[in-house]
Amino acid sequence: MKRTIFLLFALVAMATGLQAQTNYGFSILSVPITSNNYQSESSGKAWYYDPETNVLHLTDGTIWSATSSNRILEIDGNVNSSLTIQVDGTCNFGGTFDLGLYFTGNGKHTICGNGTLKICSDKTNAQAITGALGKVDLTIKDVTINIESYGPTGIGFLNTGFGKIVLNYCEMNIKTSYGAWKVIGTNHAKPDMVDCFLSNGYFDVKGGAYDYNDNDLTEVYIKRCIKEIDLSIDSPAIGKTLSTTVTTAGDDYEATSVQWEFITGHASDLYPDGFTVSEENICQQGETYSVVIELRPKEGANFSIENITAKVNGEEAMIFQPFTSKRVTIRYTFPRLETEKYYDLWIAGNRVSNMNIKNITEMIAKWSDEAMERYLNGDMNITFDGQTLTLQNVIIKERDYGIESKLSDLNIKLLGQNTITAEIMGVRILSDPQTGSNVTFLGGGSLDIKAETRGFSSTLDIFLTDGVKITSESTSNKFCGFTGSVNPLPTLTMSGEGTMLRAKGGSDGSIIKFHALNLSDGIKIIEPEGATFVEDEGIKKNGALVANEWVVIGKPARGDVNLDGTVDIADAVSVLNAMAGQQVAGDANVNGDHDANGNPVIDIADLVTVLNIMAGQ
Repeated sequence: MKRTIFLLFALVAMATGLQAQTNYGFSILSVPITSNNYQSESSGKAWYYDPETNVLHLTDGTIWSATSSNRILEIDGNVNSSLTIQVDGTCNFGGTFDLGLYFTGNGKHTICGNGTLKICSDKTNAQAITGALGKVDLTIKDVTINIESYGPTGIGFLNTGFGKIVLNYCEMNIKTSYGAWKVIGTNHAKPDMVDCFLSNGYFDVKGGAYDYNDNDLTEVYIKRCIKEIDLSIDSPAIGKTLSTTVTTAGDDYEATSVQWEFITGHASDLYPDGFTVSEENICQQGETYSVVIELRPKEGANFSIENITAKVNGEEAMIFQPFTSKRVTIRYTFPRLETEKYYDLWIAGNRVSNMNIKNITEMIAKWSDEAMERYLNGDMNITFDGQTLTLQNVIIKERDYGIESKLSDLNIKLLGQNTITAEIMGVRILSDPQTGSNVTFLGGGSLDIKAETRGFSSTLDIFLTDGVKITSESTSNKFCGFTGSVNPLPTLTMSGEGTMLRAKGGSDGSIIKFHALNLSDGIKIIEPEGATFVEDEGIKKNGALVANEWVVIGKPARGDVNLDGTVDIADAVSVLNAMAGQQVAGDANVNGDHDANGNPVIDIADLVTVLNIMAGQ
C-alpha cells in the first residue's frame, strides 16, 4: 500500500513537472527550446528569447553546427504560429548543417530587425531557408540576409511549404551553385515586394528567380528601394542668379534636370514662356520661386512607389504624381525674398534678424551637451515674428547677457523649461516707456534665471500671465526691478491660474523699484510671511526691503510645499523636512488636519497626500 501511494505521488510529481515545462515551438541545433532552457537575456550568446513578446532575438555571434543532421533553427508553426525572429546584430549560422532556417506546420512568422543574418553551411547541398509539411506565411522586413551555399545541388532558398512570402524593405544577397531562389512543386506564388526589388532578374508567376534569358539565377540580389530623397541647392537670393547645382544626400540617385519657376513678384509679362525662368534671371526683393527637379536612380537602384518622401534644404518638398521606380520629379517653393531686417533684440549677445533666428538657436545649442541634445531631438527652439519671442526648452549658458531688448512692446512666450545662466544680467529691457508699452510673459512654461549682477531689469511695465513661472536669482544687486531713470517707475502685474514669480537678490533687495504691484486671480505675496509691497520701492518687511532671501508671489497649488510652482518629489522631501522639525517655504500641512488644540499636524499623511497629487489623484 505504501509502495502504491509512493508511486502515485511520483507519477503526480512527474505529470506536474511535465505540465510546468512550456514548449515554445522552436528548436536550436535540434534541441527543443522550452521554459527550462531558454535565455531571458543574451548573456554574451548569439540568441535569447522573450516569452512575453514571443520574440527570438539573434544578436552578435555564431550558432555553429558540428554535424550535418542538425537544423540551426527549426520552427513548428503548429505549436508556435507567430514567432518573430528579430536580428539585432550580426548573427551567423555556420558549420555543417542540412537546413539553416526551417519552417514546418502552419503559421505566420516574421524575420525583422536592423541587423544582418548570414547563413553559410560547409555542406554542399545545404538549404538556407525552407518550409515543409504545411503552409507557412513568412514576412522578411528591414533585415539584411546573406546566404552562401556552394555545391552541385546547393539551393539558397527553397520555396516549398510557404503559402505567402512578403519582402518589405529588406536586402538579400544569395550566392549558390544552383538555383538561388528555386521553387520545388507547383502553385507557389512569387513573393510580394514592398519597397524592395530583384535587381538582377525577375520572379516568374510561380515564384522562381530567373535571369533575362530564363535561366535559374545562381546569384540573387534583392535591394531596398530609395524611400527618402534629400537634396540641397543654393536658395534664391536678392541680386543673385539661380543655381542649377544639386547635391544629393544619397549616392544611389542623381538630378537629371533643374528648372526654376517664378511664382510672385515683379511683372509676369517678363516671362513670355509661362512662369519658367532661366538661370540667368536676377532675383529681386519680394519675389517667390519654386524649383522643379527631376531625379533618376543610378544603375542597380529603384525608387519606392509605395512610400517615398522628399526634402530640399531640409524642408519637405512636393512629389509629382504619377512617378515611377525610375523617375521622380519634385517641387519646392522657397520663402519670399526679403531684405534682412534686424530688430532691437539680442539673444546671448547676438542681434536678431528675420533671417538668422534659426542660426542663433543652433549656435546656442552648441554651448552645452544638454542643449545640443534637446536641439537635435527637436525639443529646443527659438522663434521671433517681430513681436513675440518664443522660447521652447532653451538653455543659455555662461553668457554676459541672456536676453536684451530695446523694443517698445515685446511678448515672451515660454514653452517647457527654459534656463538662462548669465555672468552679468539674465533679462534686460531697456526701452523708452511709451503709452501702453509693456513686456508680457505668457505661454504657461517656466524661465529659470541665474545671474551675477541682475536677474531681471526693465523700464517697461511687466505682465506675467497664462500660468508662467519665473525664478530669478543673483549673487549681488537687485532683481526683477527697474534700472532706468524714467518716471513713473514700471508696474508689475500678475494674473492667471498658476502664475508665479520667485526672486532672490543681494543686499539691494529682491524685488524693488516698481511703481505698483497689481495682483489678481488669488495671487498674493506668499514669502516671506508678513511682507508687503510699498509703492515705488518694492517688497518690504518690517520697514526694510527684503534682501538676501526669496520673495515668492503667486497662488500656491495644494501640495506645492517648496513654492516652485509645481508639485513633485521636491515637495515630498519638503514634507519630510518639516516632519523633522526643519522650516520649509510653504504649508507642509497638506491634508489640513489638526490636533486637539487646533495646531496643524504634519505627518506621514501629508506625505501620502503629496504623492497622490503627483499621481493625479
